[in-house]
This record gives sequence, C-alpha cells and structure tokens, in this order.
Amino acid sequence: MHNEHPLIPVFFSLQCLILGALLAFTVLIEANVGRSILAGGLLHILPSVWHWYVVKNNFGVKSSHQFVSAMRRGQVIKFTLTAILVIMITWLPYPLDYFIIFVTFTIMILGSLGFLAYVQSRQTDISAF
Repeated sequence: MHNEHPLIPVFFSLQCLILGALLAFTVLIEANVGRSILAGGLLHILPSVWHWYVVKNNFGVKSSHQFVSAMRRGQVIKFTLTAILVIMITWLPYPLDYFIIFVTFTIMILGSLGFLAYVQSRQTDISAF
C-alpha cells in the first residue's frame, strides 16, 4: 500500500519557503533578527515534521480507532517536542529577540492553517484525507 499523502512534501516545502522569505527580507537588518526568525520558524517546522511522519505511517491503518490513537500520541509528542525546543532556544548563548520568535512562530502556524484551508476548499473528494 502506498503510504504517503501527496500534500506532506508540498506542505513542508511551503513552510520552508515562508521561512526563507522571512529570512531574506530581514537578514540584512541584523544577525540577531535572522537568528530569532530562524528559531521561531524551526520551532514550528520541526514538531510538524514529526506529526507528518505519524500521519504518513498511519494512512493504511485498519480502523479509525487506531488512526485516532496514533494521532493523539503524535500530538502529545509534538507538544512535548515544541516545549523542549522552547527550553533549548532560551538556553542558546546567542542574543535572541523572543518577540520575533513568537511572531515568526505565529506566522508559520497561520501559513499552515491558511494552506490547509485552501486545500480543504478545493477538495471535492474527502476520501483523500
């Protein structure tokens, strides 16, 4: 069984593109701003990659209960990974702007939600999900 949804690599590429665009426009301002944007973007992307991995590996499950259980575990680990990354970011020896990290993290989430809303509005066959 083919176990990969075609949106997963597109979604990852879109998030990297958003992060790259943010970095391209702000890297000339100050290195501190660039590091903060990178930290905020990775704070969203890395846990999302884990969640996509869980989704990809559970597309062929036999029951909805198995899928929901796997998704619940994936969300718990995603939340834990996000918390660990936040702690790691605060321990970095570089000066970071935490407001910029928060804004970048929020932009990445809104970009993800916008993309998913767009895909859902264009979706005619809900069996693909």
